[in-house]
Amino acid sequence: MSMHILHICSGYPVHKLYKELAEKLDQPGLKQTIYVPVRSIKQIGVNQVFNHDRIQIIYSFILRPYHRLFYRQKIRTIVKDISEQVKLGEIDLIHAHFLFSDGGVARELQKEHHIPYITAVRNTDINYFYKYKPYLMQYGADILKNSENVIFITPNYRDKLINKYLTQSDGKLVRRKSYIIPNGIPNHWIDNPPPEYKYRSDPPRILYVGQFSPNKNVELLIKACDDLSKSMKLSLTLVGSGGQMENRIKRMVKSGRYPFVTLMGRVDDENELRRIYNDHTMFAMISHGETFGLVYIEALSQGLPVIYTKGEGIDGYFIEEEIGRAVDPTDIEDVKSAILQVHNLVESLSPNLHMKTLRFKWDHISKQYYQIYSRIIDTVRHGLTTD
Repeated sequence: MSMHILHICSGYPVHKLYKELAEKLDQPGLKQTIYVPVRSIKQIGVNQVFNHDRIQIIYSFILRPYHRLFYRQKIRTIVKDISEQVKLGEIDLIHAHFLFSDGGVARELQKEHHIPYITAVRNTDINYFYKYKPYLMQYGADILKNSENVIFITPNYRDKLINKYLTQSDGKLVRRKSYIIPNGIPNHWIDNPPPEYKYRSDPPRILYVGQFSPNKNVELLIKACDDLSKSMKLSLTLVGSGGQMENRIKRMVKSGRYPFVTLMGRVDDENELRRIYNDHTMFAMISHGETFGLVYIEALSQGLPVIYTKGEGIDGYFIEEEIGRAVDPTDIEDVKSAILQVHNLVESLSPNLHMKTLRFKWDHISKQYYQIYSRIIDTVRHGLTTD
């Protein structure tokens, strides 16, 4: 069956995962157009796809600073631009990768051109739009109700949205047509298991990989390790760069008050990053909000137990005791307790962690999306209801 999917993806330049999904979906009979509205000329061409003739990416520099304040105007601007740049009569289905930023566009295109759409719900939707823009709550419900399916990256986000922000009837509808589909990680993580497992006899060697925004909560992680370092030997390695807290974190490390911390900067080489994971005994990222957190899966694939945030990211995908500990990111005592607990369990946890990541291969995830696309398009072509 031939299909033409229009991806609307405002986050495309920021994360490689959207490129990886498109490449894994690429097969005869499936054409993909990826529309990417950008705020900066520098974002044009980022994560470009090569040697895939069935994939077209349209970068459009149409977003301006004032669009952050005027949501409806932003949606109208993008709808007009897509209508001019995309042959919408050829599109069978729209995949909106964010509920508000992309799903609002898909909903308006559906009204005008009767194109069905699916939408994902991510961290920005739950922890920014619903939290700080409650006047858009009714419009969010409209987007959800008129979508063919709703994709949640984690079960926690589905439950949080339904229980906190939707009416009972809307919640039942969304739950009925929702799928839980995680983000995937590149095959090289899963195809290269750790060379050896971690042992409790070693001092805790804690690893963080990511940027240094306030959301990532790295300062509290450092302070938790600092408290523990007064009574035990440990180390904390920070890999990453960028974010509003980067300069503060650099000053903390350079002050000499935290001699157990090593700041490495950003590492892009996959083999080097895998080597760094293998040099540590546990991974910790205690973000305040996290859609998924691919670095958790990277860590698990290399045999590292993880310390993560309750109700965020990968919480709900695993039995907690089998992979590490979930913590309250505002409670330093909880974080300290988790580090000690995971350290005591590392020898029993580590050998089983790599196998738990097999379901996060893009090959498996892309098949789920392909099946959803096919079902919706086949149903529409035969004039049936998709409910």
